[in-house]
Amino acid sequence: MLPHCIAAGINIKAVVTGKDEHNILEECERGEDSAKKNYEDALKENLPGDVATSISHQYEAVREAHDRIRSLRDKTSTTAA
Repeated sequence: MLPHCIAAGINIKAVVTGKDEHNILEECERGEDSAKKNYEDALKENLPGDVATSISHQYEAVREAHDRIRSLRDKTSTTAA
């Protein structure tokens, strides 16, 4: 989960100096969106069976992480109101 956030360009300084939890989770979700799209694109390719299986398993893990982050983000939205 965190590596995608960092790969998406989360500004750690901004996180430490005051971005709220909801905004941080939105940034993480954007990173996971990007990862999901890359895996979805890869799965559309004509890959050897073992590679396709591996990519599919990895995609499921990314999708689950995305959904977890989205759920956390949504919870911070309702608690911030």
